[in-house]
Amino acid sequence: MSSDDHNWDDLEDPVQPSGLRLPNYTRRRMTAVGVMITILILVGAAGWLATRTSGDAFILTTPQFNGVIEASRSTGDLELLDVEGNPIATATGQGLTSAVFTFEDRLGLLGPREITLRSSDLNATTAALTIALEPQWSLQRLHTQRSLTFLASPNSPGNLILIDGVSGAVLDVGAVAGQRSPVLFPDSLIADYGHRIFALGDGRNFQTIVVGFDLPTAAFFPGVPVAISPEVVVTATTVGQSSELGVFSVDGQRLNSISTDRPIGALLTGRELLLVSPSGEVRTVNVDSGEITMQPSLNLPIGEEVVWVKPGLDAQRLIVAGRRSFAILDPSGAVVSQQSFSSPRELDPAWVTWKCWPVGSREDMHSLVDLFSGETVALVNEDPEIPRASSTRLMGVNADGCALHLAGPEGQSILTPTTRVPVPITVTRVTLSPDAKAALMVTNDGRARLITLPEPDQLNGLLANGVDLGIRRGILAFTNR
Repeated sequence: MSSDDHNWDDLEDPVQPSGLRLPNYTRRRMTAVGVMITILILVGAAGWLATRTSGDAFILTTPQFNGVIEASRSTGDLELLDVEGNPIATATGQGLTSAVFTFEDRLGLLGPREITLRSSDLNATTAALTIALEPQWSLQRLHTQRSLTFLASPNSPGNLILIDGVSGAVLDVGAVAGQRSPVLFPDSLIADYGHRIFALGDGRNFQTIVVGFDLPTAAFFPGVPVAISPEVVVTATTVGQSSELGVFSVDGQRLNSISTDRPIGALLTGRELLLVSPSGEVRTVNVDSGEITMQPSLNLPIGEEVVWVKPGLDAQRLIVAGRRSFAILDPSGAVVSQQSFSSPRELDPAWVTWKCWPVGSREDMHSLVDLFSGETVALVNEDPEIPRASSTRLMGVNADGCALHLAGPEGQSILTPTTRVPVPITVTRVTLSPDAKAALMVTNDGRARLITLPEPDQLNGLLANGVDLGIRRGILAFTNR
């Protein structure tokens, strides 16, 4: 995977000439209407990045890279280089290209009204798959590095389309659910940790719809979605501050009903559900027996309420965020880390497969936290007296969340748990490697270099020591060809 998936040109929601909008990947604010999919050519499938162990757990692996792909913005023409800068292959493009998404040896090339899926092996005999998008649609990649899954919809209430960028499968939720004029909510979408099964809220019928790339039909459940796995669906019907949780099999059979306080979010691991309420109360629930166990409540600042709750570190952690605090819990509900701020701060969720969490928002970064240990491994501004008006902006994140491209009062830099690298003033574009150990840097004259990120005492001659990739005006991405 390339950090072009998080290199945030995307953060500005840029509107393409056709009107197709690239959404803010950390603050998706859209609802959806029906879509029409046109499949032009078929492409083969690729394997999974991570493998199952027990229950719902996965082994997180850092994506590998052994090449660099360049896509022309004007023509979509592709050139593949090895990490020494040697050209390997070229391919004719599909036209205007505004973004490149990568996963293992797969590419997603976004055009004005279509996305093209193909192999990064430009000599491969398999053809490309082009999926047409209506004008004014939004397209976002779902927040996982385990798959290349996209969500497409217009910017008004309606239908949703899910696209598997590896196999080319297209899942029209409204059509599968048998709805002529659906009112579906993208912000309600949750997925199993393999991102093959999805639950989302149906605003027309006040229910949850469950669909999947491998499921033959849709299933319907009362309430709003709370958590999902390949075996279990949990929904909530809420009145005031109390909720009735419905526990179902994926095919729709009710397994249990559980009364509890209204949950803000949940973590489902195996048959255990971890819930957090707005006031910071923590509960674990056995979905089979319905037994509820109270865990120690979070120590929230006075007047604080929980704003959002999201699974992290591949369901090994639950991240709980307020306006002036956050906490990281393990699946048992034990607090791994809890921190508070002196003033309100917006916090954006991590991707579910990130190993580190950039704490803050794209406009105001605070620190980098190791999600396993809960430790703050790097501060964005080491001087606590720096005023908030001089906040540091997030420009890009690598594939596992452990390398940040930042722009602040003192210029651009790259921050990882082990180093802080000032980016030379002549550099206009930075793409971070999946393993947080390298970066592609393009200077203002268009010359690109592949840089190994040094330790602080090795910073002299940063650009001179990199691999020269020549003049590169297109979009650059790391790939595993």
